[in-house]
Amino acid sequence: MRIAHNISALNTLNKLNKNNKSIGTSLEKLSSGLFINKAADDAAGLAISEKMRAQIRGLAQAGRNIQDGISLIQTAEGALGIIQDPNLLRLRELAVQASNGTLTDSDRSHIQKEVQQIKQGINEIANNTNFNGINLLNASSSNSGTYTIYTGENISSLTSSTLIGNSDNIHNAAGVEIIAGVNDELTVKVDGNSYSVTIASGMYNGSSTAIYNDINSKLAALGAPVKLTDVYSKWDDTHMRTLLTSTIPGNHMIEIEGTAFNEIFAQEDNFLGNYQVWGREADFSIGYTVVSGVNDTLDFKENGVSKTIVLTEGAYSRDEFIIELNKQLTNVGAQVTASFTGPIGVNTSAGPGNTHYMLSLKHNSSNSKNAIQLVSGNALNPLFIRLANPGDVWTPSTKSYLLTNIDISNGISIENSQDWEFTVDGSIKKQVTLGAGSYTTSDFINILNNQFDKISAGIIAKNDNGILKFEREMNGSSYTVSDLTIIDAAKNSNTLHLEVGPNAGNIFIVNLSDARTTALGINGIDFSTIQGAESAISKIDKAIKIVSAERSKFGAYQNALEHIHNNVSNYGVNLTAAESRIRDVDMAKEMMRMTKNNIIAQASQVLLAQANQKPQDVLELLNI
Repeated sequence: MRIAHNISALNTLNKLNKNNKSIGTSLEKLSSGLFINKAADDAAGLAISEKMRAQIRGLAQAGRNIQDGISLIQTAEGALGIIQDPNLLRLRELAVQASNGTLTDSDRSHIQKEVQQIKQGINEIANNTNFNGINLLNASSSNSGTYTIYTGENISSLTSSTLIGNSDNIHNAAGVEIIAGVNDELTVKVDGNSYSVTIASGMYNGSSTAIYNDINSKLAALGAPVKLTDVYSKWDDTHMRTLLTSTIPGNHMIEIEGTAFNEIFAQEDNFLGNYQVWGREADFSIGYTVVSGVNDTLDFKENGVSKTIVLTEGAYSRDEFIIELNKQLTNVGAQVTASFTGPIGVNTSAGPGNTHYMLSLKHNSSNSKNAIQLVSGNALNPLFIRLANPGDVWTPSTKSYLLTNIDISNGISIENSQDWEFTVDGSIKKQVTLGAGSYTTSDFINILNNQFDKISAGIIAKNDNGILKFEREMNGSSYTVSDLTIIDAAKNSNTLHLEVGPNAGNIFIVNLSDARTTALGINGIDFSTIQGAESAISKIDKAIKIVSAERSKFGAYQNALEHIHNNVSNYGVNLTAAESRIRDVDMAKEMMRMTKNNIIAQASQVLLAQANQKPQDVLELLNI
């Protein structure tokens, strides 16, 4: 028996201390309601929980951001509604009234006074509608300065719908050989009606008269409302053109196909022993857009074997289009390579890019004239010839240009990244991005032209006596460049970014509007004459459409944001539930654990008292 150390008591005390510690932990959890009060409670769980808490708080703020965004959008849409009704509707009412011949000029002058007040009211609404200091309806995103637009002149314009191809084959010394059953078929389609003829076999060279007379007589016998002629090109002074012209007035859809397509409408040649066919009249200065079912299919024969390629839908630059075309040619096993030829009928300005881009298909091994026969497909005509309607340019003589007021004589400095946008050929938008920096004049011109070439913009940048000038690569009024817009990335007030999620990049972009009279196109309307009032009606109708479109846009924004808000709320609830399972304490379970520990602690206290009495058993040995 030992009395120096009471091992039983020490063991009992140790267990009692552990129970007391467990009771303390349970009390902490029950009093806070949390399972994790410090990292030691659950190190991994704490890390996960804190990350979830950051997301939960971010979601809560995102929800508030979305609600603020909805309020902003409702403010803008409400103001547009007031601009539309009563202001624009009243303007249209007054325009109809002023167009009436029963009114005198004096009456119209009084109407014009009200018009001026309404226009002033529209501008005040647009300029004063803001949300937290942000202007909503007078957004201005661009600064293009002033510029002059020149539209190229023409030697003549067409008076009938015409398919324009190339007739050099017939006028060359080698001429054209029509072989029965090989290259003698031609089908003309006019507004969907087909007329097929078989050309008399034989050799035709030096003159188109014989072969054209044969084709025209057979088309006429079928009642086809077209006639085949040719004309010397005053455009580039290098070749003869084939014209398939409608004999009935108005705009008509004319198409051509058949095994004789190459001979009559394209240009054939042998280059270093390889046959090639050119689409001389088609222009690719602005690239090519493929639309499925519209211009995506090309049927051809390679050494008598029929093959078909289908181009993938999309908007292509020249380089991208050649890659796509060669890819599809490879897919069908054709030994044919597509490329663009050298310049012809060019913009004579010095500098890169001034090329009329003609599509060329070259056979990789054969020099036979029938190595590649273009036959049919909805892409045949767009790729190799050109359809022009009455009034369109067909013999341009001068080039269109846009002359800015931007002085580049000493170079140019761009403070922030900028997007430069142009309108080409009336409706096609082309845009390049210029990085911030200082550029010499020559470097700036080169950078612009390289950018233009990459996207097939169809534009050439020039230094015109120290002033920046943009010219179309192709001459003539059908190849215009207009509407220069320069968007400064750092100063762009036309867009608003809403943070609609807990993480970086959860952005919803709102494009603000410009509802001032200038932007709506009604700033200059004048009701003082009948003609002015009648002209104003269409302008006001256009303004109403613009405002309606902007209101619809804001309505779509609001609907989208409400859906996003619902998702964010649901996201937050579910994430909170997940975080609660990690962080919160199960009260019933913890109370059960504490009760158990209390009982054990009480038992330990009793047993400790008994263990402390054991050393006294030694005294019994002294009672002899």
